Amino acid sequence: MVRPGMVRMVAAIVTVLATVDASQRKTQYCDVIPDALDPPPHPEVTNQYTCSMEVVSDAPENPGDPNMRLEMFVKEVYDEPGNMFSMQIASKYYVERYILNWNTKQMLFIHTSKNSNEVRECVPRPLSEGVIFFPPILGSGQNLSVSHIVGPGAVLGILNWNETHYKGEYSFRGMTADRWDWCGLKEFENETGSHNISMATYWSSSKWSMPVMPTAEASIPLGWEVEVHEPQGGGSHGYYTVETLVHNIMDFSPGVVDYEEFRIPEGLFCEGMVPLEGHPFPDFSKDRLFTFSMEMRDSRVKDFTWADGWYDFEKQLYRIDHEIMSTPRERITATEVFDFNDGLAFTFGKKIARCRITIVNDTRTDWSDITGIGHLWADSPNAFFGSDLVNYTYYGRRFERYMEGDEWRASRSDWPLDVTGGNNQMLWQWTFANKNVTTVTSLGDHLYVERQVPIGLSVTALHDFQTSFGHVAKGSSFEYQIYDFNLESSAKFDLYSDGGDFDVYNCYSANWRDHLKFKLDVSSWPEIVNTALLTSSRFNEYWQVLLAKTGTVSTLRITRVKTIVEESNEVWIEFVLLYRHPEIGELDSELYSHLTPGFTAHTLIATAINNGEISFGGQKPGGGEFSLEAVRGSLALVVDADCTTTTAQPPTTHHTGPTNATTPYVPPGDNVIYTSGDLVAGVGVGLSVVGTGFRASRRTFLVVVKRLHVTLMNCCKN
Repeated sequence: MVRPGMVRMVAAIVTVLATVDASQRKTQYCDVIPDALDPPPHPEVTNQYTCSMEVVSDAPENPGDPNMRLEMFVKEVYDEPGNMFSMQIASKYYVERYILNWNTKQMLFIHTSKNSNEVRECVPRPLSEGVIFFPPILGSGQNLSVSHIVGPGAVLGILNWNETHYKGEYSFRGMTADRWDWCGLKEFENETGSHNISMATYWSSSKWSMPVMPTAEASIPLGWEVEVHEPQGGGSHGYYTVETLVHNIMDFSPGVVDYEEFRIPEGLFCEGMVPLEGHPFPDFSKDRLFTFSMEMRDSRVKDFTWADGWYDFEKQLYRIDHEIMSTPRERITATEVFDFNDGLAFTFGKKIARCRITIVNDTRTDWSDITGIGHLWADSPNAFFGSDLVNYTYYGRRFERYMEGDEWRASRSDWPLDVTGGNNQMLWQWTFANKNVTTVTSLGDHLYVERQVPIGLSVTALHDFQTSFGHVAKGSSFEYQIYDFNLESSAKFDLYSDGGDFDVYNCYSANWRDHLKFKLDVSSWPEIVNTALLTSSRFNEYWQVLLAKTGTVSTLRITRVKTIVEESNEVWIEFVLLYRHPEIGELDSELYSHLTPGFTAHTLIATAINNGEISFGGQKPGGGEFSLEAVRGSLALVVDADCTTTTAQPPTTHHTGPTNATTPYVPPGDNVIYTSGDLVAGVGVGLSVVGTGFRASRRTFLVVVKRLHVTLMNCCKN
C-alpha cells in the first residue's frame, strides 16, 4: 500500500547526475532541470480510464535502504462521471482493494487472501483517508475533497497543469516521452528537510506508436515519479537525483471503466457501509401472490434440485412442487399444498398412490421439515425476502444469468432454526431485475407493468456453526436461481386438476364434497357478459374468498370456482365445497372438532344468498355503479344430464343449458332431511328430500349425492 513514509528518500540511489547552469534557461525553484523551449500543448486526459502500473518505492520498514525496495502491481479505475475511484493492489498472498465513492462520502477497504477461506473482510473508512492514494495531493499538504472526485490528472502525477513546466523529450523505459515537471510538494519537503523535490511525469510522444494511439482528446501517460535533488559535494551547480515512488504505467485504456472493480466481491458484507441513495429494497407489501420456478444448489453436499412455488399471502395458502425421496434410490415429483388457515398440509402426485394429510403445528419449522426449503418460508410478501426483519443494503449493479440487475445484502442469524453451536451469521444476497409482469384491473383487464422481481438468492455462512444435522463450514453457500417470477395466479405445470393453483379436490372422495352453483343477477349491467371481467381469475377468486368467509371455512375448501355464461346470457357461479376430511379427525380430533362441518358451511352460504348478502359491485367503465347479486333461492347442486356426476338428474323444468341442470337447494327445515357426509364420520350419504314436492308431483325426486345414485319416478336409471 502507498504510504507517506515512502517519500523519505535522502541519499538513496544515485540515478542521474545533473550539472546544469540554472541561469541558462528558466528552472523551477525545486527542479535542477531547465525548461525546454516551445512547449507543446498540455496533454489532455479523459475523464474515464483504467490503468495498470508497477509501483516501486522504499520498503516501509526500511526507508532509505537501497537494498530494500518495495514493488507492487496496482490497477486503478477512474470514473469522473460516476464520481468513483478504485485501486487494487495485488501480491502473492493477498488482494487489497480500495473503493472511493464521492456519492456516499465513504471509502471501502476490502482485504481478501488468495486462499479465500483465510481472510475476507470489508471495512468502511472515511473518504478523507483516501488522500494517501493521491501523492500529488498528499505531497502538497492538501486534504482530499469529499464533495467531488479529484481531477483525472491527480491520479497520474499532475495536480494543476497550469503549474507544470515542460522539460523536453526524455527517454523513459527506452521510449521517447514528453516530460512535464512541477513543484510545490510542501509536505514532502517538510518530511525530508529538502526544498528540491519535484514531480516528474512522462507522456506519450507522437514519435512512438502506442497500443492505444493518442488523439487530440486523450494523451497516454507512461509514468511518473517523485524526484529528490541533493547538492553534489556542496557545490552550487552539482546535484544528484534520487527517484522515489516510481509509477511505471504498463497499460492505459482511455474511456474504459472496468465496473467490476467497484463491485463488492460475493460473500462479503460491509458492516456500516453507506448505500447509494435512491435504491430502497423493493417493496411487495401491496402484492398478494407470488409464483415462480427455482433451482437450488447446496455447496456442502453438491446437491442440485428444483421447485415451483405458489405463495398466496391473502389466502394463507402455499404450494410447492418439487422432488421428494420416495425410496433411498428414487426421487418422485410431489405437490405439497399448505393451508395455514386450518393448519394442514396435503401431499399428492401422479406417482403417489394416496393423498397424505399432515397437521402443521408450527408454520416455519414444519415448512422446512416437509419441503426441505427452509429459506423461503413467508407469511407476508416482504417476509419472503426477510425485509420485515432486517434492512438490506444496496450493493450496486451486477450481472446474473446475462441480465443486469441490482443487488442487496444483509447479515442475518435467524436461519437455520436448529443451531446447536457456533455463530450462524449468514450473508443473504438478493438480486433483482426489471420485468414486465401482468396485473389485473378491477374490471378484469390484464395490463403489463414493469417491476423489479427477484432472479437470484445466495445465502453464505460467514462463520462455522453446528446444527442438529451436522457441521456448516464457513463459506458454505445455498444458491437459488429464480425464474419466471410473477405476481398473478397461474396454474403452470399443474398436472393434476383444473382447479387452479391450490386445488386439493382429488384428496377428497365424492362423499366429502358438494358441487354447487348459484345464479347472478346482472340486470344492473347486462353488457358485463361481453367484458373481460367474467373471465378474470380475480373475479372467480373474489367469489372463492367471499364464499369461504361466508361459510366460515378456509379458502382451500372452496375450490374449482367458475363463471358460466349460458346462451341466454344467464350468469352462474359454480364451485365445490369440501367437507372436513375424515383423516383429520384421526390425526387430531380437537382440530377436527373446531373445523366448520360441510353441512354448516352449506347452510351458511345458502342463508346468505337468500338474504341478499352475496354480491359484487363496482364502477362501470363509462360511469355509474353496478351490483351483481346472487339470486335468492338459486343455490343448487350441479348435475350432469347423463347422471355420471355426484347428483341425480333433476326435473327438466330446471334445465338451464345443453349439458347442465340444477336442483334447487332448500335450507334445512321441517320438510327437509339433509345428512352431511362429514356429520357421519365422513362416510355417510348426503340426502335432500323435498317432502312437499314429493307429494305434489310425480316428477319430484330424491337427490342422493356423492356418486350414490338412487332414482325415483322415472328419473335417471343407474
